[in-house]
Amino acid sequence: MELAKIKLDKERELQVLKINDRYHGIVWDGDSLEITTEGFASALKAANETRRLKKTNNLKTTVKKQNKDKTSKPKIAKEQKLKFYTEAEMAQLTHLRFREAWVIVRRKGGFVETSLTETKVVSYTKKQESAQIFRSYEDANMTAKVLDRVYEPGHTLRRFYIENK
Repeated sequence: MELAKIKLDKERELQVLKINDRYHGIVWDGDSLEITTEGFASALKAANETRRLKKTNNLKTTVKKQNKDKTSKPKIAKEQKLKFYTEAEMAQLTHLRFREAWVIVRRKGGFVETSLTETKVVSYTKKQESAQIFRSYEDANMTAKVLDRVYEPGHTLRRFYIENK
């Protein structure tokens, strides 16, 4: 006789457990667990049957599903000191690898440091190194158009290259 180890995740309302080459479904019902008595050949069949039994028996789960933002964009780390290179400088430094970075520039001078946050529409900086970086032209252009309409007209884009580490 062996022990079956169960790792229960209270974030998930339905789980599958493997015992002796058979899969059993587990579902939370308030503070108790409901386990299927019949074992299934695959985990998918066990999960589907457990969902069906949950609906037919009107089990009320207390698990709250969390909305995960699937459209999150990869961000460039702000902690590292970034040096911006122009296209001419990049052509001379053939031993380094670069990636494109777009920066929004204000007509009156200065770079956009942060834009479209919950507390501020835009903040500017004179330092090029602390400018907000956009990975694509489309994202930078969209943000510049919004700033032109909401804050003041005259934002332009500049393309730089940063070292790809």
